[in-house]
Amino acid sequence: IAEKGVDPLKLEKVDIALTGDLLNYQLDTKVNASGMNMPASRAQLKGQGELTHFEISELLLNALDGSANLNGKVDWTQGVEWQSALKLNGINTKSLLPEWAALLSGGLESQGYAGRGRDGNEWSVAVNNMDVQGVLQQKKLQLKGALTSDSQTLLNVPNTQLIYGENTISLNGVLGEKSDFHADIKAPNLQGLLPHLKAGLNGKVRLQGKLTEPSLDLDLVANDVAYNQFKLQNLTAKGKISSENMVQGALDIGLRQFSYGEVKVEQANLVASGSEASHSLKLTSKGDPVAANLELTGKFDRASET
Repeated sequence: IAEKGVDPLKLEKVDIALTGDLLNYQLDTKVNASGMNMPASRAQLKGQGELTHFEISELLLNALDGSANLNGKVDWTQGVEWQSALKLNGINTKSLLPEWAALLSGGLESQGYAGRGRDGNEWSVAVNNMDVQGVLQQKKLQLKGALTSDSQTLLNVPNTQLIYGENTISLNGVLGEKSDFHADIKAPNLQGLLPHLKAGLNGKVRLQGKLTEPSLDLDLVANDVAYNQFKLQNLTAKGKISSENMVQGALDIGLRQFSYGEVKVEQANLVASGSEASHSLKLTSKGDPVAANLELTGKFDRASET
């Protein structure tokens, strides 16, 4: 049911052909759709299947001044398993998302499963051969690479790169029990990548080891960050922290002209160094409604706490 003042969904030229039986059936469907503030579109689905799977030979969607073509297979013999390939050709998002007007082409492949294992909690998702390119806000846009995630490893990203105008964000590595993850960010002007976002971000991040006991090496600078009510003129974060066996390292964080709603911080600095056995922390801040000037030193014996 459409909202008041919104054109209802209208389906026209519906053509459904279903032949065969549950052990061997063929489906051929065509339909035109419009209304509900959605651009007019035409879809065509061709496929065949049986009791335990369905194979999509072609799912063609003509919409947004371009087309999207999907083929693949879904199998529910043991949990749910899928394989798919998607191709985009000249998709223009302006009529659907005026604040994110992009022209997109390219494609990707996806495969995975869910609901496997003795308790049904094993799952896996993989996105391969990802290469989507186009133009966003009159700037070059490209997302290229691959990623996997499963019930054993949170994320595996082999050389995935996002390019937006003069900005480049590169990700590489694994997040899991044996993490070795790198992020290289050279993004002086991210305005337009997301609606209402404005930011400049440069630096590197490396995370190693277990997620529960990570080693972190970071060197980041952010300038002129704004997103809705969030505003930040400058942020610097630099340090190395290791938490395997014992938390130790050094971290220096500074920010200027931060505001979010009624909270305003003119400037703040946090400096921490040392280890569990001997550490120090210094925090200074000037703002409204809270300002602080704090220095701490301490010791922590993990063995005596267990």
